[in-house]
Amino acid sequence: MAKTPELLAPAGNIGCLKAAVAAGCDAVYFGGSAFNARQGAENFTNEEIREAIAFCRIRGVKTYLTLNTAVKQQEWPSLRAYLKETAALGFTGVIVQDLGAAALIRAVLPELELHASTQMTVHDAAGVRFLQELGFSRVVLARELSLEEIRRIRQETTAELEVFIHGALCCSYSGRCLLSSFHGGRSGNRGTCAQPCRLPYWVDGQPCYPMNLKDLCAAPCLQELLEAGVDSLKIEGRMKGIPYVAGITEIYRELLDGWKTEGRVPELNEEKKRQMQQLFSRGDFTDGYLRGDKRTMLARRSPKHQGVPVGRVQKVEGGRVTVELTADAAPGDVLEIHAGKPPYPSVRLAGGMLQGRTACFRTEQRVRPGDTVYRLVDTVLNEALRKKTETNLPVPIRIEAKLCPGAPLELTGTCRDTTVRVFGRPVQAAEKRALTAEEVKRQLGRLGETDFAAETVTIDMEGACFVPVSELNGLRRELVRTLEESLTARPQIRPEACDERAVSGNDGILQIGVKTRAQWKAVLNSPLKPAVLFPGLGLADRALTEETRRKGIAIVPSCPPISRMKQEEALERNWQSWSELGIDGFEAQHLGQVQLLQERGSRVWAGFGLAVMNRPAAAFWQERSEGFFLSAELTGEELKALAGLRGAAVLVYGRIPLMITEQCFFSGQQGCRPDREGHRLELKDRCGASLTAESCCDGCYTILYEGTPLWLGDRLGEGFRRRIEFTDEGPETVARVLEALWTRSPLGPEDRGWTAGHWDKGVL
Repeated sequence: MAKTPELLAPAGNIGCLKAAVAAGCDAVYFGGSAFNARQGAENFTNEEIREAIAFCRIRGVKTYLTLNTAVKQQEWPSLRAYLKETAALGFTGVIVQDLGAAALIRAVLPELELHASTQMTVHDAAGVRFLQELGFSRVVLARELSLEEIRRIRQETTAELEVFIHGALCCSYSGRCLLSSFHGGRSGNRGTCAQPCRLPYWVDGQPCYPMNLKDLCAAPCLQELLEAGVDSLKIEGRMKGIPYVAGITEIYRELLDGWKTEGRVPELNEEKKRQMQQLFSRGDFTDGYLRGDKRTMLARRSPKHQGVPVGRVQKVEGGRVTVELTADAAPGDVLEIHAGKPPYPSVRLAGGMLQGRTACFRTEQRVRPGDTVYRLVDTVLNEALRKKTETNLPVPIRIEAKLCPGAPLELTGTCRDTTVRVFGRPVQAAEKRALTAEEVKRQLGRLGETDFAAETVTIDMEGACFVPVSELNGLRRELVRTLEESLTARPQIRPEACDERAVSGNDGILQIGVKTRAQWKAVLNSPLKPAVLFPGLGLADRALTEETRRKGIAIVPSCPPISRMKQEEALERNWQSWSELGIDGFEAQHLGQVQLLQERGSRVWAGFGLAVMNRPAAAFWQERSEGFFLSAELTGEELKALAGLRGAAVLVYGRIPLMITEQCFFSGQQGCRPDREGHRLELKDRCGASLTAESCCDGCYTILYEGTPLWLGDRLGEGFRRRIEFTDEGPETVARVLEALWTRSPLGPEDRGWTAGHWDKGVL
């Protein structure tokens, strides 16, 4: 039987952490005061981190600090200071997104586990190998992976693998979403996501929720995940409260314990599923992408918590509603009537509204008999879960005592694999009444004021012995104190220097990416020639390649943003076709592609999906690539701090890819209609801004583009490579954009307008 993986629970505050531990988790993850991807959570002060770690260490629970945001260059001194403050706190590992931050952590905290955040978008074995070679001991896999892919990655790698099993699902691949950033100024890569994907959009004039996914519940797939050999099962929810953390953790603990004892995961019964839905659900759950079925993942009604159905409206008279309940309710419960379209009327029950299983209350919104009533908050369930977690669950220890007249009193305490020993004064020979073993045992077992409970107390007594009760009590307290200190001992951290190593010397060249042969030809016909052309991977063309090389332009085909197991053969064929044409390397869009290209000996450029915000991350890519992008989330002033770096490129024209999603906006009721050219669809947000969804049928994913192109060609100063990225533009637009760059002019209205992105105003 495969090993039982770690159950990893979320903690947005110290109360949730203690609730998770009481509910049976093996590890918790939480954020400190900065640099974590849930800035909206309460999070932990350094003093709370110390308390949390001590609490967890005594109970054998691991602690992981989330430091999983992209870090701007001007924040680097703050990051160094933050790491210095937290270095000696004693957490087990650090969860990281930024490769520059990872290099710093590896240098100053070399003894800690380094975990790769799901924000790194690792979705293949090559990506895991890449990070393992950098010193990462664990990789949190992308949530889009199927069970088959997880099994394959497990077979081909040795690093620990962590997968999400419950909680909210992002519509986009984590780490590849700029929707909140460009439509609200709050960056998901920096922990301030406003979740615009949960809002309604207008498609063909109709409002809908095209990106609002149901919450994940992997309980039906748990057996297969365990057999696949994953190392950690992660519950999402650092923004949730104590009842959610306690209730969800407890259910998965029961399932894992069943696996441990019976060799099979018990079926999730209806009562437990209903409890999960009551704690939080968007109407129902999904098993996500684990079994490969994307069709039933959308929550089409509302992005809010839906609760569970508990009755129907029986009658409505003059605004007074009578509800017949199918379950017990209590004062404090929140009911919601699903009548017509949202927003739905809701009420918090007071004592006078309830009579048995009938609830009566007033509402001014339109309600009809037969409307379904849902319970959003179950006060009885929440209170029961709170009480469970507030109960102090003592840690079992084993105590041994040795008493021999003339020899020091000796006590030994053992908790899990930790043993300590303390000695008192010499034991006296009894002159009158000797101590009995039962008396010693009773005294040593009095641990009520501590975190411990005596599992066993063993007495080894030779002859007639006497020890004052005060001395037994004092040595027992010393034993507990020594055991606690041993269990909570922090590792000795030996900070080392970290050289950023970023090299200056930018050549300021022009780079152009094209997605069609018509765009490619238009670039070749323009008087403004790029130094490097980045054609899409599927555009291999001998005649165009030869003409491009004759004009002295380097050719670097650009890989797709996502390449899964099912695309491996096609990816290798395209690489081989291009290599036979004699090109200058490839542009990789994710870490797995970087690893595979390096293994085949190709020169590598780091693409838009690997963009950086700081000099240490730039130094990382300078060592491993021919060039890289600076983040589109940086302002003009923030870019100045990175000017002159060798190989650094800034996107000066292009439609920003706001999201890469496995969801298809085009299949609908008609089913899948693959098209090599892809499908396009316009969406409008609540402010009237346009977005364009473009299907990539070859890879079976969708890219959501900003409707208005970015234009910085008249603003960006010297010290950067300039990158133009064409998507659906025709030859005329290609020519106008290149002319505008040549003259450093604004783009005209015929080019659908333009945006300066974050040039003037950055992101939170």
